[in-house]
Amino acid sequence: DVVLGKLASSSLNSLYQIVGVFPILALAIILGGVSGADFARMLLVMLNPLFLSLSCGVLASTLSRNDRIAMFATIGLTAGLAWGPYLLAAYYSYSWMTASGPEFNLAFALPSPYFAFDIASSPPKWRIISGDFYLSMGITHALAWCQLIIASVVLPNMIHDRPARARFQEWRRRLQIWCYGNEATRRDLRSRLLNRNPFLWLAARVRLKVNYAWMFLII
Repeated sequence: DVVLGKLASSSLNSLYQIVGVFPILALAIILGGVSGADFARMLLVMLNPLFLSLSCGVLASTLSRNDRIAMFATIGLTAGLAWGPYLLAAYYSYSWMTASGPEFNLAFALPSPYFAFDIASSPPKWRIISGDFYLSMGITHALAWCQLIIASVVLPNMIHDRPARARFQEWRRRLQIWCYGNEATRRDLRSRLLNRNPFLWLAARVRLKVNYAWMFLII
């Protein structure tokens, strides 16, 4: 109940935004050149990846108590599911070179939500491999439910506080120094900014925050 409730509460804004785009996309049917079946397939390839990304967020937030770590884990997990199968398919395509050149292995690309989008947005591909479209949609949908099931299973164990191990504490201390600086650096920043603007001090504590924009552009 907790996992499904969190999924429902976090999906409302995203779902409303996508549903609001549907009437605009439907204008293509009136203009011609797009059938109702094409429109329905595009709706599916928009809703299914949304469900997958939301399940990634629920799983990441279940496993992590830090909101920043959960956010980056969600982005990494979603990007890995979207592009990882394609990279794996490309790797094996060039590893098993045929006489006519590299042969793209569709089996590795099926778990990627982009694979279904690529087929739905290309009529020639739809006429050739339409069956793989529904298979890819089913695999993506199953992956989303698997993540929700894992989150439901591990949640009872994550809500209880457990004593931290010494090695974990040491790595946590190193990460804190890397992000916030040593004690002298933190004390100097606090003395300079806290009396001037407390919110500025809170926002400027993380030294790596200035690199977040570059990391986002690179990803």
